[in-house]
Amino acid sequence: MPRANELADVYDRKSSNPSPSADTADGADPRRPSVTRILPGLRRFTWRLSPSAQKTAINAGRSDKPLYVGLESVSFMRATHPTGPSKSLPSAIKDLFKVKLSPDAVIADLSYWSSDGKGVSDDLRALSDIVGSGGLLETARSPADVKKAKDALALLWGTQNTPTSGVQAVLAGIAGGRTFDGLKKLRSGLASGGAYCAKLKDDAAGVVKRKEMLVRAALADWLAGTDEALLKAQLCAGTKTKDDVIDELARSIVATVRPLFAEASTDVSKLQEGVEKARAAVADLGAEIEAVIERARSRIFQFEAGYDKNMPWSAARRASFRAGIVACVSSVKGDIEAAISETRQRLHVELNSVAQGVAGHISKAVAQIQEAQGGISGDLVSVRTLVDVILAGLEGYLGTADTRKFEKVLGDLRAQAAKHLQGHTDLLDIVNERLGLVERALEITRTSVATLRVLSKDVDEASDQVEARLLGALETVSGAFQGFGQSLEDAVRNLAAIGADLIDTPAEFLAAKFTAAENEIGKLLTSISEGFADELAVIKNATDAVVRPPLRWLDAKLATTNATLNAATQDIASIVADAAAVLQTVQKELAPEKLLDDYVEPLAIRPGLEVLLAPVPSDFDDFADVIDLVRSRLTGVAGEVGQRMRTFSAEALSGLESVTKACAEIFEGVAEAEALLQKLADPGAYLTEALTNFPHYKALVDACEAFEQNRMTLEDYLQQVRNFDRSVRALYNTVSRTFETAQAYADRVLDEVSRLGDGGLLAAPSNILKLYSAVTSAPEIAALKADIDRIRSAYDEVSDIIDTTQASALFGRLGDELKALGLSIPFDKIGDRILPANLENFEIGKVFRNFGGASLDRLFKGYKIPSNVRDAVRITHDFDQKEARAWVQIDVKAPFPGRRSLFSLDVFKADFVDMELSGRVRLEASKDGDEITRTGHGRIGTVIDTVVAGQSMVRLEKFGLNFSKEGGLQVEFDPKNIRLNPQFKFIQDFLASIFPDQIGGMTIVKDNGMPVGLEHQFAMPFLSANAGTSGIQNLSLNNRFKLVAFPDFMLANRFGLSTMERPFIFSIFVIGGAGHVQVESEYRPFRDELTVLVDASAGGSAALAVAFAAFSGQVFITLSGMLNYRKTIGRGSGLTISMVLVIAGHVDVAGIVTVGVTFTLRLTYQDNGQIDANGTLSVEIRISEFFKLKARGQAKYKLRGGRSEASISTVTSGEFEDPELQNKARKLQDAAKKLEEAMN
Repeated sequence: MPRANELADVYDRKSSNPSPSADTADGADPRRPSVTRILPGLRRFTWRLSPSAQKTAINAGRSDKPLYVGLESVSFMRATHPTGPSKSLPSAIKDLFKVKLSPDAVIADLSYWSSDGKGVSDDLRALSDIVGSGGLLETARSPADVKKAKDALALLWGTQNTPTSGVQAVLAGIAGGRTFDGLKKLRSGLASGGAYCAKLKDDAAGVVKRKEMLVRAALADWLAGTDEALLKAQLCAGTKTKDDVIDELARSIVATVRPLFAEASTDVSKLQEGVEKARAAVADLGAEIEAVIERARSRIFQFEAGYDKNMPWSAARRASFRAGIVACVSSVKGDIEAAISETRQRLHVELNSVAQGVAGHISKAVAQIQEAQGGISGDLVSVRTLVDVILAGLEGYLGTADTRKFEKVLGDLRAQAAKHLQGHTDLLDIVNERLGLVERALEITRTSVATLRVLSKDVDEASDQVEARLLGALETVSGAFQGFGQSLEDAVRNLAAIGADLIDTPAEFLAAKFTAAENEIGKLLTSISEGFADELAVIKNATDAVVRPPLRWLDAKLATTNATLNAATQDIASIVADAAAVLQTVQKELAPEKLLDDYVEPLAIRPGLEVLLAPVPSDFDDFADVIDLVRSRLTGVAGEVGQRMRTFSAEALSGLESVTKACAEIFEGVAEAEALLQKLADPGAYLTEALTNFPHYKALVDACEAFEQNRMTLEDYLQQVRNFDRSVRALYNTVSRTFETAQAYADRVLDEVSRLGDGGLLAAPSNILKLYSAVTSAPEIAALKADIDRIRSAYDEVSDIIDTTQASALFGRLGDELKALGLSIPFDKIGDRILPANLENFEIGKVFRNFGGASLDRLFKGYKIPSNVRDAVRITHDFDQKEARAWVQIDVKAPFPGRRSLFSLDVFKADFVDMELSGRVRLEASKDGDEITRTGHGRIGTVIDTVVAGQSMVRLEKFGLNFSKEGGLQVEFDPKNIRLNPQFKFIQDFLASIFPDQIGGMTIVKDNGMPVGLEHQFAMPFLSANAGTSGIQNLSLNNRFKLVAFPDFMLANRFGLSTMERPFIFSIFVIGGAGHVQVESEYRPFRDELTVLVDASAGGSAALAVAFAAFSGQVFITLSGMLNYRKTIGRGSGLTISMVLVIAGHVDVAGIVTVGVTFTLRLTYQDNGQIDANGTLSVEIRISEFFKLKARGQAKYKLRGGRSEASISTVTSGEFEDPELQNKARKLQDAAKKLEEAMN
């Protein structure tokens, strides 16, 4: 039993380690496929349980904190865990796991060839028309008919035992020359479970042996009657030779003992039992798939309910909603595959070796469900998919524009009408005219279908935009549906008219065919109308356009599955009929009465009589001369015959070649299957060899000739016909299930492995059974959910910890509102609580999806979780049985030391340094209500470091993002914790001395009045301070941090130190330096959009301040080098290098007049080779406090592609500063304008 761990590692791999491609974007949680209930090789140790209304504690007896699940299967053992080599699977078995076989498309397309010729090409169907059920040979009764059918077969079959001629060549080439070397690797080293054919003969010999005592008693009675019959000359009276006497006595003995051999024979193969098991397995699969579909529907409804429809809808939120709906059904394909895999395993193992032919073909039919599934993609939540589902039946019946399937049907009807309406020209013209109308209607229908698909795409695009456009697009689609519905009605009406026109005409028999076509299209029209009314017409908003398509897809999936399973169930009858025919041959040959005539009489009765009557002369004149000698010798007949029956063995039956061949045709033990697969590695060679040594053709020809000459009974003749038909089809059908045979071989080998060895004394029968493994539903407590429906648990008698299939526990993942914690915690063990798995291989955002009100799904890409975090996540739970109340609590205190990039783009990046995630959430549920109570909080604490070209420009220390249900979202940030690059430290120290207690403001960001985020701002006005001839001027500092959760999740930060127009200047006497820094970033992870702006300058300056009498002022000059870098992912980038000269000054005259002059010259070179020059002269004159006069002149120079361009502009203006004077001046201007209008 411990070998099961190795099996689980292989067979549960899709569940415990799903493909990375299964992960969905936009924050959705992909689901894992369920495990199978029974592992291969453990079927005889495992009980599958019927569903129970009461759940079971998975950790019963191991913890006082029960965790309840639905129990589906359990595996028990008596022996304790073995040690040494017996713990592991044999190496040959392990090698089987390494063989990767993918079903070949050509082989997969080979359907079962039934006796009526269905499922094969026209060439092979022609052979069935001769030898199959209802074929020419089977229905022929007269010698002439038999000869005619035999000649037709000879012409079709080709040269005997020559696979390159006739239909033999078609059969030999069905694999298209393909070879499958992987099949040669399927070797187990195991012997067959039993030589079934030899066992049949042993059983037959046993029947003879068991009759010995009865025969002895019967012969004693026969002897008494025979003695009297001899005396009365009633027996052997006319014989003249000893052989004649033996013949007559033998016939008398056979007649006497025949009743002892006349009882009905048993079904030695128990084929019917296998048939019932096959039917049960198919029925269980249907129920399982229906349950899978229903669970997916429930998840869709739950997910939809978790979204607040009144919240603002952005493109990102719509994409997240779509991805979530896709995730709800993402495991449907895997769950159906798991159910199919379990069913196929049951067919391979539960059906015995004789029924493997049945198992293989039914298994292949079931696998078609899996092959037809296709992948799960975003298109699943599109109206286009919904339209495809509604129109699928129509295209399947009418055919596409390329195949024009139904036009071919109409063409055949047109040809038959022309043939049978010769001489009825008027009627034929009417029929052709109406058929033309039908064809045009169908062409209009196809055009409408193509238009509908284009329109449905418009609906999908509109569903991501405003609601009004969506409703308009839906209205257009509605009109298109009505349009082609009208064309189908026209087709139906014309087909009905043709059927009516043909009544009482020579082509009246065609009326039924036209009526059938009319009914088919009518059904399709009804189906489409109902589909439109039930699905498309009910879409009223964007969420309906996303939710309705997958629900309809699930319904279609269930309907398709049921149709496939019904077809598979019907196929069972045909497949079983072939196997039953073989068994009838075997049973007929081995029937006790047949054994009496063919073996007991010639091998026991006749030899016994020959020994007893040895003294009797070979010839005599009168039987009366030897009667006394015969009577005396017959006294030992019972002993002589009985002795031979006692020593009767299977070797005496070696002449039963028909039994041997028939048995080999249906029996597939492990060894026989292995040998067959070695041959099927080259199916062409296998078929060629079989046809080269094909004895059934000659046997059939001989039977036909014997029947023609009245040398064979009808029954024996028909048996030879059926033997030939079955043997030919068996070759084809064996190749068609090649890969099913391979899969069955692996399953059956594992089943045989479970029977190897006896386990020693520890496996001796006892009353103690030890639980080894269980398959259950995933654990759920309150709002704790799992991303899988069914898991496997392994129990160890020396440990309280239960190993489980790795899955993810989902906390607070329903809906998209802000959350304290939203986690996807992988777990693989259960003790007194759910124990997290090793998290080192997971990215931070894949586990801690929501934290502290922030969505981390798309952040910290590529950063794995440290090893110490596994112990930092604690999940506890309890269940109060008296109050029927359950709770689960998640505590997180996870440190992430070191630096992790929040986002990075070329020279710019923003890092989280020494991040810590901490929080607690408690979820409670009670039987008294459906609501789940949630309490708790989550916090992200970190240092945000903005880095440009490897240099830390700004650090936001002690930054925190905190969220609780009660308090909402809070940003913990103190501007005093802003740390600048060390080069600017003197500026920060200077500001701290002036504004030691300055703090920033916190504002709530709203969208249509609804709070959607927070913004923290800190800004200090421009400051200048001089002492003597030294000082600092134009100094300002600002920072803004913004977090928005709706409609798009967005993080933004902007830091500024002075500006380009007014750079900070520090001076000593008249010489100093100047510069500014602007760093801005905006990150939208769900759109994968990142915008970065870095604007910085550094240069020299000179400044001089003057104060003389009534005059005071200042003049300064700066020359700076500037770098401007801007990049947005998906929109390109730009690098600009500039030289900036600023000359400015101002003078104040007694506070009455102030004159300011600023001259700026900027020369810019861009990375695309463009050059810009910009010069600006601004003059501002302020007279007292009432009036201000401005003048501005600007010159621009551009160089583009070798061509230059220059422009000059000037602007002057004057305005009153005092509001009252401004109002009076406006009134004066209005009055002057009215006076001017009156004069004109």
